[in-house]
Amino acid sequence: MSGEVDLALNAQFDPETVRALQRRSDIQVVVGDGANIGAGTIFCNYDGKAKHRTEVGKGAFIGSNSALVAPVKVGDNAYVGSGSVITDDVPAGALALGRGRQVNKMDWAAGKVGRKAAAKKPIKAAPKKKPRTKR
Repeated sequence: MSGEVDLALNAQFDPETVRALQRRSDIQVVVGDGANIGAGTIFCNYDGKAKHRTEVGKGAFIGSNSALVAPVKVGDNAYVGSGSVITDDVPAGALALGRGRQVNKMDWAAGKVGRKAAAKKPIKAAPKKKPRTKR
C-alpha cells in the first residue's frame, strides 16, 4: 500500500475497505494494537490546505459514527463516545464526548399530527369576482 497506513497485527478489514485504502495515497492514520474502530468512523485529515495525521493508541475504543478531525491523537486505552466529533487530543485512559446533548420535546408528535391534519383541510377558494362590465 502507498501512503501512511499502519495497521495493528490483528487488524481486520473486509476486501472492499482494503481496496479503498489502496486507492487513497493521502491517508495518514496510525492505529495501535487492540484498538477498536467503530462502524462509520471517519478520519478527517484534510483542512483545505494540507493533510494531517491521526493516531489511535493501543487498546483505544472509537465509538461508531465518530469523526476524528486531524491532527489528533487518541491515547492508549482512551474511549471516544459514539457520534462524537473529536478535534482535540484525547489523553490516555480518558473518555471524550464531542456532541450536542440530546433534547426531547415532549408531546411534539401529537402537535405534528394536528398540524398535518390542519394542512390537509381543503382551502376555501376566494369568492369569484364579478366580471367588470364596460361602461
